[in-house]
Amino acid sequence: VQTCALPIYEIVLAHDKYVASTVSAYKARLEELVTTATARTIAQLTRRLAVDKNGAILNNAANARVLRTVDTLFASELEDAGYSALNRAYAGQFAGQLPYLDQILDQLTVTMKVPLPDVRDVLRAEDKRALAAQQASAVESLSTVVDVVAAGAKRQALFGFAGLSVADLSETLAKAFAKTAGVAESIADTAQVMFYRTATARAFDAIQSDLPEMVLRYAYDGPDDDLTRVFCQRLVESAKTYTREEIGSMNNHQLPNVLVTCGGWNCRHQWMIAI
Repeated sequence: VQTCALPIYEIVLAHDKYVASTVSAYKARLEELVTTATARTIAQLTRRLAVDKNGAILNNAANARVLRTVDTLFASELEDAGYSALNRAYAGQFAGQLPYLDQILDQLTVTMKVPLPDVRDVLRAEDKRALAAQQASAVESLSTVVDVVAAGAKRQALFGFAGLSVADLSETLAKAFAKTAGVAESIADTAQVMFYRTATARAFDAIQSDLPEMVLRYAYDGPDDDLTRVFCQRLVESAKTYTREEIGSMNNHQLPNVLVTCGGWNCRHQWMIAI
């Protein structure tokens, strides 16, 4: 991590562990739901598909009609297993990051030459509404994952079912459905960290408004290792500080608004008021 006051470094590490823990738990639970939904989907298909005397799936219109329901069957089974409830519970954990923001702001107040304003109640009603909206958006984004994965599974089934055994088709579908957790994990991780960065940015906005005579500058903090993107690596290694206007003009070529998306999907970096 880029050099900063040790207490802040420790807070950042604790926050990273919190995010990693909640994302890991979310993915593990989702994998369980996917396993259940996959078994139930395949069981339904097995009962409805017609096979020949050798057990090969017949190439007929009736079987094609059955396989056209693969996406809706899986989506329905995953929903019944608790997918929406899991997503809502996960988004509900986003606010658990806010105590880390409080600690960082307290440390910044101690270390800056000009003390910062009181920030304990810096997130106003409109800020909290914006953060709640971000949680809702995360739930909605996660809900679309199953549609994309299930649609891909349906395409695979329709293009190559003739002559396959039900067991072979089941294996193909299971592999396709298993992608759900990996895709959702990326969205889940990014959404949670963006919630935190949004709260941080709004807190910094409030600080700036209380210090109109100062132009706050920001440093880019985070790891510089084999996983670091070129965009992030350049910012970390430059050790430069930037104004909000300068950050607003940056482009990570993945997601808009570099202030809250930093390097893009699964980015591990964040902007910090320069001490």
